[in-house]
Amino acid sequence: MPIVPYEMIENYDELEREVDSLKTVMAVVSGDLRRLASELHTEDRDVVYDNLLDYARHLESAAGLRR
Repeated sequence: MPIVPYEMIENYDELEREVDSLKTVMAVVSGDLRRLASELHTEDRDVVYDNLLDYARHLESAAGLRR
């Protein structure tokens, strides 16, 4: 049986919240990528570029990154 550090048990709820948060972010990213894929066929490159920047900003914000 593996030995689990006490700190990990103590922080389990926090780790579980972080995993749930990452799953939510990945669901949003997946939707954004699907939307972008559909736009690649119908929009001009400037619109696609602007949307890519918006998606990147959204990801950075969701991940807690600031640029």
